[in-house]
Amino acid sequence: MLDAKNDFFVHLKWLRRSVLAAGGELILAGDTLQALIRRGPRQLVLHPAFLAFLPDGARFSDQLLDDCNGFAGWLPARPGDWPEARDRLAFKRFAGAAGLAAPEAWMEPGAARDRVLVRSARPSSGASFLGPYRTASEHALDVDRGEFYERYIEGDAIRVWCWNGEPICGELAPQPSVVGDGASTLEDLVTRALHARGLPGPAAGDYLSQQRAFLALEGVTPATVVEEGRTVRLGMGMQGTPLDPSRFTTLDLRAASRPAWADPLRAAGAALLKAVPSAVRARSLLLLEAIIDAEGRPWLLSMHASPVVHPLVYPAIIFQLLGPRGADDLPAATLPA
Repeated sequence: MLDAKNDFFVHLKWLRRSVLAAGGELILAGDTLQALIRRGPRQLVLHPAFLAFLPDGARFSDQLLDDCNGFAGWLPARPGDWPEARDRLAFKRFAGAAGLAAPEAWMEPGAARDRVLVRSARPSSGASFLGPYRTASEHALDVDRGEFYERYIEGDAIRVWCWNGEPICGELAPQPSVVGDGASTLEDLVTRALHARGLPGPAAGDYLSQQRAFLALEGVTPATVVEEGRTVRLGMGMQGTPLDPSRFTTLDLRAASRPAWADPLRAAGAALLKAVPSAVRARSLLLLEAIIDAEGRPWLLSMHASPVVHPLVYPAIIFQLLGPRGADDLPAATLPA
């Protein structure tokens, strides 16, 4: 159920459960779908966000327009805007100054630069990445699109939702790959992997043709017999390829058994919160994207100011803004209207 983040009723169930657990009352406005939450003298309004899935990508709206066909959740404040959330290079500069691990970026090709991706500084201006390439000289940058080179890091993709800088939950997706058996060709391995996911298509050959950059980097072709135990990586996690897992692994990052890389991300969330304008900092839900490398180290890629809300963050939001049961005996907090 938690994978259905665009389902209105999934959000409604989790928000309602959180409000009732705090002893509050939930009221939805029929015209705007704003969520009014009350408990004694305390009240707050959560603002809805909608999604329109269009051919050039998903777009957010704070109104239910005719082309909206997805729900992004309720937010305690309307999304703000700041450089580090809309410009990947600004994000990297801030992360570097804060001592956070982020893949190296540069604008000029060089012989010493190998195993790189090409990204756009503006997330909405095109695909997430091009490549990977053996060297930066294999792809000339499109300066008008704000392209830059980024060091390619192998690993699993992670999305982390941070409420006021604290990581609440995450989604982990393994990097798409197959493992050789010493007898099968790469195309055979991919065919079996696709069939194991219940996918009749696209054919393995079509899929591999879309991953030519990864094949070139790995030094293989569809006809290569992959040696036993060798892992051949064929994409990046969360890119929607047929080899992506059908469901992400959802993680509670406040649990006692959280993974080791959760602690560096907790420090990152607190540091990145300082980039948020002070007017909205105390009510900020941030989405961080990162790669977890083979040593379990997180490498930060970007942050988003208007993310799809993960239903697991509602308890944290309601507990902080509404307060625990019995808090109505205290002076009412100043809450967003």
